[in-house]
Amino acid sequence: MKKAGYALATLFITALFALLIIGCTGDLGTSVTTDDTEVTVKSIGTVSGLAKDKDTGDFVFGAFITLGGKFAMSFATGQYMIEDIEVGNSLLIASAEGYKLYQEVYEVAQGAQIHDIILEPIDETPPTVQSVSPTDGSTGVPTNAQITATFDDDIDDTTLTNTSFTVVGASSGSLGGTIVYDADLKKVEFDHTGNDLGASELYTVTITTDVTDTDANALEADYVWTFTTGTGTDLTKPNDPTGLTATSGGTDRIDLSWTASTSTDVAGYDVGRDDNGDTNIDASEIIKSVASTSCTDTGRSPNTQYTYYVRAYDVAGNQSAWVGPASATTADVDTTAPAEVTNFSASAGDAVVTLTWTNPTDPDFEGVWLMRRSDGIYPTGPEDPKAVGLYKGTGTKYTDSKVSNGTTYLYKIFTFDREPNFSSGVAAKATPQAVDTTPPAEVIRPQAIPGDQQITLVWTDPKDLDLKGVLIWRDGSKKAEVKAGIMKWPDPDTLNNGQPYKYLLQTFDGNGNYSKGVTVTGTPQSAGILVYPTNLGDTYIFEADPATNYNRDGYLLSGLRKGWMYAVMRFDMTGLASAKVAKAILTLEVAGHSDDVAETYYVYRIAATEKPWPETGATWENLIKYVDLSKSYAKFSLISSTTSVVIDVTELVYVWQEEFAKYKATNGLAIVPGSKTDHYYYFGSKDRGTAPVLEVTTQ
Repeated sequence: MKKAGYALATLFITALFALLIIGCTGDLGTSVTTDDTEVTVKSIGTVSGLAKDKDTGDFVFGAFITLGGKFAMSFATGQYMIEDIEVGNSLLIASAEGYKLYQEVYEVAQGAQIHDIILEPIDETPPTVQSVSPTDGSTGVPTNAQITATFDDDIDDTTLTNTSFTVVGASSGSLGGTIVYDADLKKVEFDHTGNDLGASELYTVTITTDVTDTDANALEADYVWTFTTGTGTDLTKPNDPTGLTATSGGTDRIDLSWTASTSTDVAGYDVGRDDNGDTNIDASEIIKSVASTSCTDTGRSPNTQYTYYVRAYDVAGNQSAWVGPASATTADVDTTAPAEVTNFSASAGDAVVTLTWTNPTDPDFEGVWLMRRSDGIYPTGPEDPKAVGLYKGTGTKYTDSKVSNGTTYLYKIFTFDREPNFSSGVAAKATPQAVDTTPPAEVIRPQAIPGDQQITLVWTDPKDLDLKGVLIWRDGSKKAEVKAGIMKWPDPDTLNNGQPYKYLLQTFDGNGNYSKGVTVTGTPQSAGILVYPTNLGDTYIFEADPATNYNRDGYLLSGLRKGWMYAVMRFDMTGLASAKVAKAILTLEVAGHSDDVAETYYVYRIAATEKPWPETGATWENLIKYVDLSKSYAKFSLISSTTSVVIDVTELVYVWQEEFAKYKATNGLAIVPGSKTDHYYYFGSKDRGTAPVLEVTTQ
């Protein structure tokens, strides 16, 4: 198999490096003197062109080329350029993995010149016999039959001898003859002219492993076949084939087909190309000898007409007349690139980027060329010397594992055809990151609030920035996912009063990390404790300094300082509209203080009116008028060691119920410091999960 690659062999890298050092340190040019200055005058040239595969015509990427002490590497398009070369004869050397070393003496002229380099692939595949005549096992073969074998590769004719190619009769023994090899057709004949085969005799033909191709690859095993002769010679020509057609197969190929001869002893067909236009085919114009009724003529020039003929031959070498002509013109050089790929995406992972795309359906689409840069600039084209070539082929996915986390990589993918014409390219970028395997912190102070045949879960979210939500389980069954920030979930099922239900609350992020979870148990009941935590959105904190800051999302009651500044909060009384209240307890967590001075606070109600007190855009001026200072419903004192305070506000809740029944209005309370000093305490903090809680017990 012919190797293909895009990296220079290690030994040749060393040789090239030595050439580079020697070539670049020489004294080039002629020295002349102008006044006191010696000036070196050089005549230089530039050589550019394409590095191509000799067999396929495809461009070769990564070929290292040296000329005149300078070097270059061929790009994705096969293009190379070497500048500033001293004029004159220089040794041109090119090497690419999978190809034979290329050397020639090249005369560099002044200025620019074009010179393509045709690299011959290294062939390590053993040759094989494609067809033989007479065919294996055939009978009734004429005694004047030609004995031939056609190979799939160029054969070293010096290995074709009377010992490596033998014909032996079962009764007559070895047949004498001459070995004749046609290099153009890759066909060898055992010519026994004047020495006919014996009649009705079995013959064994052997081609041994001494036969090699021009790359010294030998047959893998002896090739042996047999045939049996008839009683006489065959001097009758086969019938002519018919229906020869020629069709362009692109810029460098003509496809040929025809209808088989009706003769039963046809061994194959000769195909001739009328290169001199005289309508006669001589031996030098026979381009193919095939057993089938079609073939392809490759290596043609673009936009050129070619004319062909075909004839049949039998096992005895009798030939029909030439049939034709059939003509076709190769396509003109294509200068249009295929369409771009679609759906090109780069998906980043942990130290990896996965790239996917959809290839175009253009009939001349040959493949894609994927390139990458990481300097903030997308690859400028398939020849970009600062870009890394990643992939060349017809696939639709590539995994780039030679990347580092935290670095942004810019990719561009180009389509190309056989010419090659390259598209402008489609871009995508990605930044690989280490995989997050740490789940968010657990929810804070989860509660299962009982009701009549129902449970309502409430909690405070942790402050993790990547928190996506809370997964809720009940008695081992997954029930719901609640988005971050909602912090409340009423169980939609009808539950049994008096039966405890166990809930598990797991926090999770966008990377699929789940916490172990926090368990809370609730028992539905027709009458009992109803808890209305203010962190359900039912508490709004008024920060009095500055007066315009009305923070409805926080719970830090930090406004109790610098005079009569109030902290206000509201509660939704809908659930207590008709309930008979036994007790109402307000719990405040003390989050901090300004100094060690003891302080007394009073709890007042916020009067309900026909219009609820403002919840948005509130200012100190438009909110304080709703605080009813006519009666204090509770009083409590704080010292620096206080961590929480429990306040009985049962009487206040009674009043709220009466006002709710009358106005259906929002009810609230205000906490007012007892002095006008500048020391203060903090009550609660949303970040710490210590929001105020109002617990109401019904009868």
